[in-house]
Amino acid sequence: MRTSARPRSRNLTAALALLLGVLSPVPALAAILHVSARIEDGRARLDPALFLDREPLPAPKPGPLTLRILDSSGTVLASVAFAAGTAYAAEEGGCRRLDGLISLTVSLADAAADRMAEIRVLRGEQELGVLRSTAWQPSKVAGEVQRPAPVVPGREPRAVALGGGRVRLTWDHATHPQVILKDPDGSIAGFLRGGSAELDTDRRTLDLDLMDGLRRLPWRVEVEDPSR
Repeated sequence: MRTSARPRSRNLTAALALLLGVLSPVPALAAILHVSARIEDGRARLDPALFLDREPLPAPKPGPLTLRILDSSGTVLASVAFAAGTAYAAEEGGCRRLDGLISLTVSLADAAADRMAEIRVLRGEQELGVLRSTAWQPSKVAGEVQRPAPVVPGREPRAVALGGGRVRLTWDHATHPQVILKDPDGSIAGFLRGGSAELDTDRRTLDLDLMDGLRRLPWRVEVEDPSR
C-alpha cells in the first residue's frame, strides 16, 4: 500500500459515513465517539472507533437498528436507536450506490468513555456486529477502566527509508489493525491498514496512533536510513 503523508483518508466507508453522521444527547464533559460501519450480507462490518475533536453531528432519526456501548462486565453505558443511510461513491463511468452505511457520533461522559469495552450493532435483539479491542477480556467487575492494547515487545512499528522521498512503515497488524498517520501539527494525514504501507515523505520521524479497535496508542518511530 502506498500513501502520501499529506492529509487524506484511506477508509472509504468511514469517509463517506461522516456525511451521514448522527448524534446522541450530549452529557457534560463529553467525549465524542465516532462509529462507522457498513451492513453487508446481514452483518455489520465495523471500522475502528475514533474519538473526535469536533462539534457533534445532527441528531439521529430513530430507526430499526440499535448501537449499544458496554463495559467489560456487559453493563450498557449508552444505547442509540438509528437507521442506516445511503451514499454515492464517484467512480469511472458514473456513481456507485452504497447502502447500509452506519455513522454515529455518540457523546459519552469521560468516565463512561474510559470504561468502554464493546460496541454492538443490533436489529431488535439480533446482533449484527461487535467491535472490541484486540486486548479485550470479559470481566465480572463493572466499571473497570480500559487501556489501549500495548505494543508487543519485538513487534514495534518500524520505518525504513527507501530513497527518493519514500518510507516503508510496518507494524503488528494483529494487535493494531489500523494506524493513523499524524502530521507534525497533530492533524490526521492518513488511515493505514494491513501491517505495511509505503509513504511519500522525507520526514525523519513519524507520529502514529496505533488503533486496537476501540482506543489509540500514541507512538513515535524514527525513520531508519540504510544508506547511512
